[in-house]
Amino acid sequence: MDYEGIKDHYEKIVVCAAANYLYKHEIEFNKVYAIKDLLKELKVIPGYKDFARYLFRILESNGYVEINNDNIKINESAKELELNAAVEEAKNKYPDFALQIEFIKNCVLEYDSVFKGEKEGNSVLYPDGKYDTILNIGANTPDITRKPIYINAFPKVIKHLITKKEKNKKIKILELGGGTGIITWPLLEELRGMNVEYYFTDIGKSFWLWQEKRQKICITIMLFLSNII
Repeated sequence: MDYEGIKDHYEKIVVCAAANYLYKHEIEFNKVYAIKDLLKELKVIPGYKDFARYLFRILESNGYVEINNDNIKINESAKELELNAAVEEAKNKYPDFALQIEFIKNCVLEYDSVFKGEKEGNSVLYPDGKYDTILNIGANTPDITRKPIYINAFPKVIKHLITKKEKNKKIKILELGGGTGIITWPLLEELRGMNVEYYFTDIGKSFWLWQEKRQKICITIMLFLSNII
């Protein structure tokens, strides 16, 4: 299947999403705002000010916003950006990616509530701390990246590096952000029986629950779950 051009559609959705965020606040076109004042008007909490500024830069790089020092002006041409239209266009042209595209839309529609601190960002990506939605999308969306190649090669590379060390020396590994375990579980399988102490951290409950179900693969392993905000 030829998916050439899908990247352009994803980028268009991102640009439209940035504009949609501003539409919600009825920001005036062609009016010059001090960026700090605009962020205040948008009620962006400190932890998300850089993210909001990043959205401004996306619009600027596509010619819809002008940023001069600490000032910003949203051009009237931004009116042509329609998130729903961009999403439907992408889904119609690439139906195999419809689940992923719809998920992206649902996430960007939460910019306002997350930036205001009304909702945790991670709760948008992982409702109730679960990975069900992400996993379902991954299982039903074509993978056009090189990710599977890297995932397959990575455990073998780590094993090779470990075997080059002193045989009786315990190796300690720390993985930051276990996530769905896409790296963790293949690596643990590869390192079975080796003198390894493995630590991981993760923000959600699901990884910990999965660990309990998969204790059969435990090598000399120590598990650590950290709720990192």
